[in-house]
Amino acid sequence: MFQSLIGRLFTNEKTGRQHSLGELECAVLEQVWSQNEVTVNDVIAHIDRQLAYTTIMTTLDRLYRKGLLGRHKKGRAFVYNAACSKQEVQRGIARDLVNGISIDPLHSKRYLLSFLIESVDSKDAAILSKLEAEIREKRKQLQREDGE
Repeated sequence: MFQSLIGRLFTNEKTGRQHSLGELECAVLEQVWSQNEVTVNDVIAHIDRQLAYTTIMTTLDRLYRKGLLGRHKKGRAFVYNAACSKQEVQRGIARDLVNGISIDPLHSKRYLLSFLIESVDSKDAAILSKLEAEIREKRKQLQREDGE
């Protein structure tokens, strides 16, 4: 299950509203991400719990209203699909976390970023290389923006 999302706040880019995700919402999102399109019955068939049809239907509807799912009608039922990827949701949560810390006068982005760097260990060497490349690209982007 996608435990890191549970209880985390994320901002819906379209509405600007903040939402959090519950354990069942995360489990249902996992099903949608793995199957691309689902109906209520698809989720019931693949989820590792015994839940009522109406419980899954309500959960899918909540995720749709939060902007995480799209849907279209097929016969009498809705077919749901992901409106964003796992990575986009993770990125949004991380962005909201960083922005929230940056607003707090007792903290700063520098403090947060230095802590993240300190937390890297030998297993994460490849991540550091990728981040270095992303930092170089971001610097180039900022220089281009400053030059315009």
